[in-house]
Amino acid sequence: MRRGVPRLLELLDAYTLPTTWFVPEHTALRQPGAVRRIAAAGHEIAAAAPPPPPPGPRSAPTRSTA
Repeated sequence: MRRGVPRLLELLDAYTLPTTWFVPEHTALRQPGAVRRIAAAGHEIAAAAPPPPPPGPRSAPTRSTA
């Protein structure tokens, strides 16, 4: 994030290429300055939320004997 983002932004600016950056939620929370720089350079930011947790163990349906 510290070296790659500035280098990519410089390259994209040199060729006037607008891009969409998919940023995972945890990255955006940990590196807000980098996300701000990307947006300030005119690029689109798409949020990538973490996947939902897998379902827990399923129990067999119970039958009533009444």
